[in-house]
Amino acid sequence: LREGEAWTHARLVADAWCASFMWPKREGAPEPLTHATLLELQRNPGGVSAEVRAQIRKLAEQYRFFHFHLAFPQVFRAPGPDEEPGPSGWVGGFDAVLGNPPWEHTELKEKEWFASRAPSVAGATGAKRKRLIAALEEEDPALFEAYGAAKREADGMSHFARNSGRYPLCGRGRINLYAIFAELSRTLQAETGRVGFIVPSGIATDDTTKFFFQDLVDTGTLASLYDFENRKGLFEEVHRSYKFCLLTLRGRGEAREGAPAEFAFFMLDVADLQDPERRFELTADDIARGFQVGPGNPLVDTIADHAAGRHAAYAGSALARFHERWQPRSAAASMGLADPDTPPQAGEAGLAGLGPLEAVAPW
Repeated sequence: LREGEAWTHARLVADAWCASFMWPKREGAPEPLTHATLLELQRNPGGVSAEVRAQIRKLAEQYRFFHFHLAFPQVFRAPGPDEEPGPSGWVGGFDAVLGNPPWEHTELKEKEWFASRAPSVAGATGAKRKRLIAALEEEDPALFEAYGAAKREADGMSHFARNSGRYPLCGRGRINLYAIFAELSRTLQAETGRVGFIVPSGIATDDTTKFFFQDLVDTGTLASLYDFENRKGLFEEVHRSYKFCLLTLRGRGEAREGAPAEFAFFMLDVADLQDPERRFELTADDIARGFQVGPGNPLVDTIADHAAGRHAAYAGSALARFHERWQPRSAAASMGLADPDTPPQAGEAGLAGLGPLEAVAPW
């Protein structure tokens, strides 16, 4: 199948859609991709210049574009006339998605990048480092060009995450790859499938992931969250005070309103999961009462009391105290998308105006 003309054509169109977000827009670069270009590629790939096709292939190799519907055609397929596509834009999904995604931010870290290439630059701080980097354009043009290419690649990844519409809940703020992978895993999940991954506990507490976690609560897809401290060095290269969690999600076909999710906090070892005093359940209503849309998250401060073995009923009553002040809202409403006449906020433009593109590249 992958050697066939149809597959090659579909790969070119999919790569072109992704490449449009990374396309170099500078003098001397190939003409940028437009919606008309994508439509032409879909109709007739030969109707687009060889230069543009070569640039698409170059970016696809550089950024390692991966298209699940092409890699797993037995799992994902185009929807029929009476079928609704899933979150991925296709019908189908995996029965199980497991992962330990990278815990790294998408932006280029200058100190780390220059550490082995130019220690004097890495050792400088603030404005001085910026001046040293700028001076490289004349003192070491090759290094300056390599730095510019690395920075542009990182910026391209951030731009795609924020503006492609693929990550409406986690593609915001200072983006961490673990959050992007978490949202991606959920879109790849079958209606009755399960998702399980190891991620920082910040997925439930950080400001940049609050819409994602609230959507898990709103849809009843949160199955469990088991929080650990790395004090025993379960991850040797991670600081001993770092907190991570095992997060499990239900498929949307299994989610039901009011379904409880199981929690455990401040565990040091997997064996701690056997302690009934550490594990407890909260319903969607319990969580919604304690979930704040905005800086901070009172849910965490409240239910973390279970680390001392307090009864789950305490959490229910304590969370209820937040209800008078913090009213739960759906993730869509929080982003200004509940009303179709409400324009998306900054950084969320990828959620609107993409209708025509869906026919070209719903992935």
